Amino acid sequence: GVEHYIDPQTASVVSLLAMIGTDDATDSDSPFGNDRWAATVTGSRAIAQGLLLSFNAGYKNTDFDDAFFGNQREDDQWNATVSMYVFDWPGQGWRVIGQVGYTDVDSTLDLYTYDRTLVGLTFHRVFE
Repeated sequence: GVEHYIDPQTASVVSLLAMIGTDDATDSDSPFGNDRWAATVTGSRAIAQGLLLSFNAGYKNTDFDDAFFGNQREDDQWNATVSMYVFDWPGQGWRVIGQVGYTDVDSTLDLYTYDRTLVGLTFHRVFE
């Protein structure tokens, strides 16, 4: 991966990540061994004092080695997430993180095809 600071004053950062991998199943009869590759772009920017906006978008392809239910399986996954970080609210050491995300997985087997929408709110406390 690579990361580039666009503007240190606004903490603006963009990064790119590429991944190639393989997963060898220990059981020779398992259809879950696969080869995969992925690419992701992320970025963030401070939009005000104590507020950070970030995004993440990516693609992953997984090609399975053996047949599932007699059919070859290959999955394509697209995802995107936007997050807002609020620092030191409601008090010092707290972080509140709001997220909205979407994932779309298309598979050659309908059983593994799905869409997912994520809406999340996380309260995080830092103890120092």
